[in-house]
Amino acid sequence: MDFKVGDKIELVQMDNDPNPIPAGTKGKITGVNPTPWPGELQVHVAWENGRTLMLIHPEDKFRVIR
Repeated sequence: MDFKVGDKIELVQMDNDPNPIPAGTKGKITGVNPTPWPGELQVHVAWENGRTLMLIHPEDKFRVIR
């Protein structure tokens, strides 16, 4: 895992949400938890647009801004 709580990220792609965060939106990781499915993580994000929608890693694509 190359990301951690406190990292700033930019969303690249989110396909499976009825009200997705737009690609290019930036946010800050506020938490990381395992899911019931092996190899997947819930990545909680406070988005700069005011939303707090989480990502599923690796399904949702994002990059860490260093």
